[in-house]
Amino acid sequence: MTRACGLVSEELSVEAGQWPPTRSPYRIEPGEGPRTEDELAVALAPWPDEVARMRAELARAAGPEQRARTVSAWRAVWVMRTHPRIRAALDRLGDGPDPDAVPADVVWAQYDDAYEPRTPPGADGEQER
Repeated sequence: MTRACGLVSEELSVEAGQWPPTRSPYRIEPGEGPRTEDELAVALAPWPDEVARMRAELARAAGPEQRARTVSAWRAVWVMRTHPRIRAALDRLGDGPDPDAVPADVVWAQYDDAYEPRTPPGADGEQER
């Protein structure tokens, strides 16, 4: 397997359980990358902790639909770990995130469990008490 700076080379063969990067770092087309649980385990093998977490999530999945959603989520993890544009962006971060960045918990506090924006007090015509 050819690796340079943590990037997976596009010359890897699918037959060997290795896939070229997706065309886009933002979208995984249905025919791109690993598509099954076993293919994902092979593709994520360089990151054994990720494979263990994926297997644990699959073991907890209650039915085929939840298993399919889990596989879909882990395909996204594979893209984040292997796509050259994403890897290059992460490499540019250097020592870590921007110190002026808003913490994730502050951002996510603005959304409910369905990822819909929470209505701020008083925004719906009700007065705050």
